Amino acid sequence: MVNIKPKQLNRAEKLVLCAAVVALLTTSSKPHIVRASEISAPAFEITETALVKPTDPITIKKTMVVSATAYSSTPDQTDATPFITSNGKRVYDGLIAANWLPYNTKVRIPDMFGDKIFTVNDRMNARYHTGRFDVWMGSRTDAKQFGLRRVRIQIVE
Repeated sequence: MVNIKPKQLNRAEKLVLCAAVVALLTTSSKPHIVRASEISAPAFEITETALVKPTDPITIKKTMVVSATAYSSTPDQTDATPFITSNGKRVYDGLIAANWLPYNTKVRIPDMFGDKIFTVNDRMNARYHTGRFDVWMGSRTDAKQFGLRRVRIQIVE
């Protein structure tokens, strides 16, 4: 008997091997050897596109430099319902609050977070207008460490 490691097989050989195993398991209780030449084309085909998660292309609508702060879910930084955003959603990683951007605006902060996309789903205190936003953090310590920064943002769609 020859032991073959899966990494040594090409894609077609792996499909043939899988088909052989299925044939062995489904044809009878008595195992027998199936040669590759005895197996017809598989009833299904695995394609590369089926294995890769499609991603939507990103279009940068505007780039600007603004002030950024951070907040966490504590009543002294929010309100009596610290885990609920101003539009009724639950807080999550990737949430930002901004008074000057519409809800559901997608924003990237490439110099700090790379390609991570943030979404506006909360509002800040009314005294903050254009040019400032808040990044939600899971802990008060992380929010305090973030501090106040000038960052380059990209509004994307």
